Parts: sequence; structure tokens; C-alpha cells
Amino acid sequence: RGIGYVYADRVRVAEILNNLISNAVKYTKQGTIIVSAEASNSNIRISVKDTGVGISKEDLDRIGEKFFRVGHYLESDIVRPGGTGLGLYITFKLARLMGGDIKVKSQVNKGTTFTLTLPKYIGQYIDSSQDSLDRFRRLGLKK
Repeated sequence: RGIGYVYADRVRVAEILNNLISNAVKYTKQGTIIVSAEASNSNIRISVKDTGVGISKEDLDRIGEKFFRVGHYLESDIVRPGGTGLGLYITFKLARLMGGDIKVKSQVNKGTTFTLTLPKYIGQYIDSSQDSLDRFRRLGLKK
């Protein structure tokens, strides 16, 4: 028996999970990455937990800010320099636009857990004309 469905844009949910999982892989030199999901009456929570380098308490409050990159990641031999610091900003923004949120728990050298919470589908109206897979129609490029 499954845990149900989220009431969200499937393409954007895939984008969010791709970013969270790829970051977990990127910042975990060795150890484990666990993706899990659980449901309540109104929400579904998907967690991505790693045993990677972790994030300091000082930096946790800034995670998800536009252009912010954690300082010790930049000095790490795990991640190459560069990047814009927009990945998590966009990820957090997408979650919130769909009525959800992302919480982060972390300890340096112990790992990080990102938990995405989205509304559970419980019979809400779905406007299929707004499906993100039909970008051409939404942009007025196809009738």
C-alpha cells in the first residue's frame, strides 16, 4: 500500500528531488544517502538524508538564500569551485509555490537531512490545462 500522492506539479517535484539528491551525492564523499517518504492526513514528507560534510549552524539559516553558498563547501576537495548558489534558492521557492516547504537539519562532518513537505492529494481540483509538461500551450506557442 502506498502513501498517496502529492498535490503538486510533477515536473517541479522531480526538479526539487533531483536537486536535493544530486546535492547529497555531491557532498557525500563516502557513506550513505537515504531517500524516504511518509504521509500524514494532509501532507507527504520526502526526506533526503546523507552522511556528508554537513552544514554549520551559522550557515543553516542562510540555506536557500539567493546566491548563498556554504563557505566550507567552497574549500572542500569534494566539490569543484563555481556554481551560482541558485540551486537551493530555486528548490525552496518551487516547494513554497506549490504550498509546501523544505526544512534542513545538519551537523558538520555528520551529514544533512532535507525534508520536503507538500500537500497530499485528497481530491482537490486538478486543472490539466496547466500541466507543466505542455509548456508550449502555457506560453501561447501552441493552440
